[in-house]
Amino acid sequence: MKKKYNSLENINAAWYRNFTDWTQVEAPRFSTILSYTDFIDWKTFIYEKLTEDMAARYNAIRKVDTTHLITAHAVGASLFQSPHVGAGATDDFLMAKPLDYYGVSLYPKHNHPQNAWSLTTLRTVMDFTRSTNREKGGWYVGELQAGLGTIALQVSDPVTPADHRIWAWSAIAKGAKGVNIYAYYPMSSGYEAGGYGLINLDGTLTERAVSAGRIADVVNRNQSLFLNATPAKAEIGIVYNPLTQMVGGMQRRDFPAALSQSLIGYFQTFANHNIPIDFIHREHIENQDLSQYKLIIIPYSIMFTRKAASGLRAFVENGGYVLAEARIGWNDDRGYASEIIPGLGMHDIFGVRENEIRMREEVEFTVTDENHPAMQGMEEGSKLTGSLYEESLSLLKNSNTQVLATTGQGQPAIVSARYGKGESMLVGTYMGMANFQKFNPDNDRFFVNLLSWAKIKRPFTTSVDGRTSDQVEVRLEDTTNGYLVFIINHSANSEEVNIKLNLSSNGVYILRDVINETRREVSGSDNTLDINAHIDSKEVHVIEVIPKKQR
Repeated sequence: MKKKYNSLENINAAWYRNFTDWTQVEAPRFSTILSYTDFIDWKTFIYEKLTEDMAARYNAIRKVDTTHLITAHAVGASLFQSPHVGAGATDDFLMAKPLDYYGVSLYPKHNHPQNAWSLTTLRTVMDFTRSTNREKGGWYVGELQAGLGTIALQVSDPVTPADHRIWAWSAIAKGAKGVNIYAYYPMSSGYEAGGYGLINLDGTLTERAVSAGRIADVVNRNQSLFLNATPAKAEIGIVYNPLTQMVGGMQRRDFPAALSQSLIGYFQTFANHNIPIDFIHREHIENQDLSQYKLIIIPYSIMFTRKAASGLRAFVENGGYVLAEARIGWNDDRGYASEIIPGLGMHDIFGVRENEIRMREEVEFTVTDENHPAMQGMEEGSKLTGSLYEESLSLLKNSNTQVLATTGQGQPAIVSARYGKGESMLVGTYMGMANFQKFNPDNDRFFVNLLSWAKIKRPFTTSVDGRTSDQVEVRLEDTTNGYLVFIINHSANSEEVNIKLNLSSNGVYILRDVINETRREVSGSDNTLDINAHIDSKEVHVIEVIPKKQR
């Protein structure tokens, strides 16, 4: 606090206190109606202190070991954590900074069958962890569940060879550079006794142990290929802004999952359509580290920083596209309300200001401009759904805006605007949160249409894009000589899959089945390569695509 405020006078003004000595400055124990800046400072200190502790451990090890990788892993993705927990929360983006790689534990069947992870949760945790390590070029699975889970009387369903096949290859397809199965031998005592083992407690092998060995054999034979492969670069970033969880300070007791649901609501649409996507941190906006992205989506950012507002302005001025949701910048990082919403001076970026706000569990907006690229395939009168807030907007004078949808009262609710060389869009509700809670095909179409609005060309498309059940996941990685294509069949059925891979040039390409070591040749045309595959339920295909050298 001394470093931040410099003097007792400054901290007294911020915290509404009358400290006479720095020894009196303690963590807040109660909330007041005057200010909750003290709460924000305390919880931010926890984020930063945990990161400093990680750096101290890294530096201590690095002093005596100058060669080996130093990693750590979290018990779960910080996307699902809240600073309102008594001990505070971690921020995976911050925790990853001091390390060579940061990882995560994956226990999709941890204990009670009702708590088993959905496919969306599995993909979210992996892609979120991958994103926190984006600048490092890889990430680790610190622990992958080896066998059925037990906590006292709670016992999960069995972990099968098919589970390991899906889990391990899903991680590798998302750029994991290490997968550690935990544990080889089951727990023999404690409340986890008998659980989490790859083999049986009596030492006999299991079918899943043999199957895991086969996966390891394929990986070992192709170590260089996988280590040097990188996930195809995403041009869309979904902004993770944990600061927004602090609005209201200690009085904040409602909607604890609002942030995670809002981000996942967008993510699951892009994942179901096999569209590359990154999670990015608010700090990437503050540092103007956005050159990779054409479109950034800012869900549920009701607390924002002035530095982030400045970075967002520069991004749009220079040709970027941004979609933000209701009440962006309502509060600054002191907990002070903005005079105009969008706050922190961002109203001119979006060409609007908030008119009225209504709190509703379910919100419905009516499409009024079906000709806008974001509304392709919809009809005038189609309904987009949101959650928590219905915000109507007033258009600013002399702004270059289009009204795309209206509230139930007929007022502007979704507005796009040109600003500088780029464009912005403000959505007066939380569409991501609504889409997480209840799938709406029009919301889904709107999210995918954002690619057309931002002029993003997909690296590939597939015949199985857009499924909300029985999904077939296709992931692309760039290699030194070509590509790696992963086909992961989460469906209960055998599937026929067609992939259209966009190429820089035509010609003959060799498709190598990495798992089965077979090869075939396919010719590209119109800068597109068609890859067709029949894949059984819960199976995985890994295909290396390399151009055939012409003699």
